[in-house]
Amino acid sequence: MLLIRCFAHIVNIAMQHVLAYITEAYKWQKAENPIARVQEQIAHLQASNAQQTTFQNLIRQGNDNGDFNPKVPELKLLQDMPVQWDSTFLMIECFLTLWPVCHSIVSIYG
Repeated sequence: MLLIRCFAHIVNIAMQHVLAYITEAYKWQKAENPIARVQEQIAHLQASNAQQTTFQNLIRQGNDNGDFNPKVPELKLLQDMPVQWDSTFLMIECFLTLWPVCHSIVSIYG
């Protein structure tokens, strides 16, 4: 029987293989995987409601005080999901958009 797969499902499978290859390449080179590092940072920043609230308050305060130039949009950090092929890209894009806030919160709390 011939199976016809959904295009989005095929793209998702291909992306999962690419991400797995990237992870293995960084392990082989004994270097830090930047995708894994972003995932860890986001997981840490979203570990509790208090941390999420602190993150949102830092965005508002930084924008009000002029600490962020240009102003940072009031977004929440996104985590990637293996079943959604573009979620890793969206996670990284959101993290880079919110980088000034992420950098500030790491410098404040270590």
